[in-house]
Parts: sequence; C-alpha cells; structure tokens
Amino acid sequence: MSSEETVDVAAPAEAAPVVFNVPALAVVGIEQRQHGLRHADYTRYRQYVTRKLHRMRKALKVPQGKHKFSKRPITVATVTDERHLMIPLFLADRAWAYFHEDKDLTARQPAKAYHGHRRLTKAVTFASQFNSLVQQDDRCTPATKAEAKAYFDWLQAVLRFEEKQWKKANALFSAVLKVYQGILSTVDNDEMEQIYQQRISEIQDSIRFCIYNSGGKAISSDMSSESRPEETLEVSWVGRTVPVKARKLRTKMLEARVKEEGIDAMADDVNEAVMLAKYDDVFIDYADALEILTNDLQELERKHEGMMSDDIEQQLAVLNFLKSYLQYRRLTYMLQRNMRMVRRTLAAEHTGDAEPESLVRLFDIVSQNVVELSNIELLQNDPTFQRDSKARSLYFRAMRCYNVGHVYQKSNKYREALAMYELAVETALTAIPAVDACSNPDFEDFKANLNEVLQSVRTQKCAMKASAYIKSLSAKTASTGDAQVDDLADQIASTTIAQEHAVPLVQDLDSMDSSSQVLRRDIVTFPPNFQPLHTKPLFFDVAANHLAFPDVSSRTQPQKASGSMFSAFSSLWGGSSS
Repeated sequence: MSSEETVDVAAPAEAAPVVFNVPALAVVGIEQRQHGLRHADYTRYRQYVTRKLHRMRKALKVPQGKHKFSKRPITVATVTDERHLMIPLFLADRAWAYFHEDKDLTARQPAKAYHGHRRLTKAVTFASQFNSLVQQDDRCTPATKAEAKAYFDWLQAVLRFEEKQWKKANALFSAVLKVYQGILSTVDNDEMEQIYQQRISEIQDSIRFCIYNSGGKAISSDMSSESRPEETLEVSWVGRTVPVKARKLRTKMLEARVKEEGIDAMADDVNEAVMLAKYDDVFIDYADALEILTNDLQELERKHEGMMSDDIEQQLAVLNFLKSYLQYRRLTYMLQRNMRMVRRTLAAEHTGDAEPESLVRLFDIVSQNVVELSNIELLQNDPTFQRDSKARSLYFRAMRCYNVGHVYQKSNKYREALAMYELAVETALTAIPAVDACSNPDFEDFKANLNEVLQSVRTQKCAMKASAYIKSLSAKTASTGDAQVDDLADQIASTTIAQEHAVPLVQDLDSMDSSSQVLRRDIVTFPPNFQPLHTKPLFFDVAANHLAFPDVSSRTQPQKASGSMFSAFSSLWGGSSS
C-alpha cells in the first residue's frame, strides 16, 4: 500500500448518556397499592419491601448477608443503575411502614410508641440519603431531583407532625404540596393521577390540622384555592354511565362541551362563516380527544399483551366505550352542521340563488354521515336509533334523486331526468311512512319536503313534455321536406304515456279509457307475473306402491341353479354335496 493511500476508519459511535429517572412517589405508590396499603395492611407491605430489598441487593451484587450482616452502603461512586437509588428509597418507605404498624398497636402496647418514633426518625435518615444521592448525581433528571426533595421534605413534615411542631410541619407540608400539584398537572396516566391526588389530599388535611393547632382560625386564600376540588366528568350514553378519569381526555371533552353549548344557543340565521368556524372548533377538540384515547388504548394493549386480567379487560371496555361515544358526538355534530347547510341551500334554491348541483353534493355528504353513525357498534342494537337512521337515509335518498333529476332536466337529458324523478317518487312514498313512525323533532320538515317533491315531480314531467313537444315542432318547422320528429322528444312522450297506461285492461275494467292510446294498452299481462307458491315434493312416499315400473326382464340373463333339492337335503343329514 502506498503512502498516498488512506483508509477511512469509522469512528466508534458515542454511547448514549445514561439518564436516571426515579419518580419517588410513583415508584413507592405503585408498590403500596399492590401489596397491602390499599387495605391499610402495613405489616404485609413492610414484609414485602424486606424481600424486595434482598432481591435487589442480590441482583445488583451488593448483598449485606442474610445471616451474617456485612454493611455495604450505597454511594455516588457505586451507583451504576437506577435500582441503586431505589435501595435507600425503599429503606425509608419500609421504616415509615414500620412506624404506622407500631402506631396501630400503641393503644394496646404503649411501648410501641417509642419504637415507632425511632423508626420514623430512621425513615427520615434513609430519605436524606436518597435525596443526597440524587442531588449529587448529574445523571438524574430534574424531575427525579424534585421528587426526591419532595419525598424527603414530606417525611420530615410527618416527623414534625408527630412531634407536634405544627408550624414547621405546616411549612414543610406546604412546600411539598406545591411540588406535587405541579407534577400532577403533567401526569397523563390514570393510575399515577390517583396516586398523586391521594397524596395531595392527605397533605391538605394535615395542613388544615396544623393551622388549627397553631392558632389559625381559617385557611388562607392560597390554601383554599389550591384545595378546590377539580371538575369531574361522567359520560351517560346508551344506558351506561362511565367516569372519565384521564386528565388530558377530560380536559378536551370539557372544552368540547363548552363549545357545544355555544353552538346549541346559536341562531339559525347566523353568518355562515361564523357557524362553520364554531363547528370546526368542536371537531378539532373531538379529534384531539380521540387521538389521546387511541394512544391510551394502544399503550394499555401493548403493556399487557398476553396477560389480560379481568381488571385490564374492564379498562379496555371502558376506553372502547368512550371511543365510541366520542365518535358518536363528532358525527352527530357533523350531521347537524350539514343539515343546517342543507336548509340554507334549500331556501336559497327557492329564491333562485342556489343550484341543484350543490344540493346533490350536500345530500351525498349527509347520507355518508348517517351510514357512519349506523356503523357504530354500540348503536347497532338500539331500535330507536336504527329506525331514525333508516328514515333519514330514505329522506336523503329521495331528495338527492329529485335534485339529480333536476340537474339532468336543466341539461336537456330528459330520459335520465325522467328515470331519476320516478325513483324519487318511489323513494318518497317509502320514506313518508318511515318518517311518520319516528318521534324525532328533527323530522318536522322532512314530511313537508317529501310531499313537495311528489307535487313537483308531476310539474316537472309536464314541463319536460312541453319542452319535448316544442322541440319537435321546431324541428318540423325548420325542415323543408318530410322532417323527422326528434327521436328524443318522441321517446320522452311515449315513455310518459306508457307509464301512465301501464295497467292492462283486464285489471282496469271499472274505468273508461276514451283516449287514442287505448289501443296501445295490453289486454292482459304477458307473460304473467310469477306468484309465490308453497314448495311440495314431486312424489310423496305413499305413491311409490301405485307406480307401474316398466318390464325389463328381456334385458336380464337367467341365473343357473347351483344344486338340486335332494343334494341340499343330503347335505343337511351329513351327506356330501358333491
């Protein structure tokens, strides 16, 4: 290799910096809820933490011995894993649990009070070690440092509270309260939110007690504003009530409800741009809420994949219920917005300010909204909703067919227009009973519009006949010889007459048809229409005995006898058959 040749050697990739994230209250809070403290069983929790500490030290290879004790403290230099920081944290929590265990036994054993006080003092010492390790280690996140300080201050406040040093306890509790309230505003997990909310509630009660015992007569304004209960939200739908616990989801749904109230109070003649902007704000809130809910569902399914317990399945059912509810609310207000646009466009069409093409597009959109609403799983078993959806679909279809026919008529496409008008009449006649069967107040205008369509179709047919006739006369006048009548006009006229006289004469014997078209009418319907009959077998089983089958003996060959009668009897008495 020459000296001029060089070799590119890739520099080793730098290792990602190690970051320690140990939220103290969240770590111990989950363990407390799962191992006894949900039922105030401090003994069970203390014993569990003892076993957990032994396992952690064994896994981290810093054991202190089970039978022969050999102290091995945790220092900043020995911390290489997050679990190193958890050892003093759980030591503090175990001592705190021991204090509560002794406190419960104080009434029967007064000596337990002194032992409990020593354990609480020991808990403060371990919490101080945990806080010192976290504050000195630059690999810990700022949130971890804030939680470590808050946990240490909280145990100090508990110690001062037990020693009846009310002012010191009040100051420490107030500082911890501000930290935990700030953390609670950033939590988006339901379980974590419950843990922090429970600790905040306990601290607020302790602060009130400290203020009372230190001579205070009322809670300060800051304290009263901080302890104000947070607004809750419950969803009642399809006969079921579910609370919304996730903070971010609850916030978005409450914002959407406030904007819905503004829409409901909005007048019908409000400016169109203002109306659309208000609806868009609601749709944005529901889209954000659906995104939050979908992420929570995916996270819960991924976290517990293959380990679905009854509790997890119940959580998934609640989240899916809320997802269906949000889809229902979003589609309902989308349908409401489109119906307002339809009413405005119909009014504009009567004055000549709107074209039927715009109505066709709007009826396509609202029909799609109804289909999407009907596809929501929880609504498919609701007979009232399905009945209303069917009536809406028929109404929108009839109105769409009528307006499509109007578009064809304006384009002089009479054959297509006539077909759409006939379909509109047929659909309207089906939709009117369906609308009458519904008690929905939103359907008040539906029947009037359908009756107007039935009357207007006859008018439009007459207009098309007149247009076709005028067009044929124009064609005859313009020609010098034997001018042909326009085929399209003839077809329109003949189609219309044929439809009016489609009933055969045998079915119309009570009326007198004196028109010249009577000769074109059928006497009977041929071929006759099929009529449904009960199915029967070609032959019953009892008829088999009366059937005479053909003689096929001439086609068969006679069979030879295998032996005589005497040989058969001789074989019975032991004789030979040969």
